[in-house]
Amino acid sequence: MIQKQKALWIIAIILLMVLAGCSAGGSIGKTEGKPAAEKPVAVRVEKPRITSLERRISYIGTVYARQEVPIIARVQGTTGGTPFS
Repeated sequence: MIQKQKALWIIAIILLMVLAGCSAGGSIGKTEGKPAAEKPVAVRVEKPRITSLERRISYIGTVYARQEVPIIARVQGTTGGTPFS
């Protein structure tokens, strides 16, 4: 009995959602408050052709990091020779 009531509630909610969606769908695509006709946009047409395209950009400057993290050793000194010896 309880499962039948749950099923009825679920069906009722789904139907309400479908009806709400149908009523809102009537206004989609209508132009309210917009001009009746817009002027066409001029377009230039070119014939296709095969050609090579090369684009290079070069800059002179310095690159800096957004954030810098200092690395400090716990023990002072240098290694004498090769590492891991």
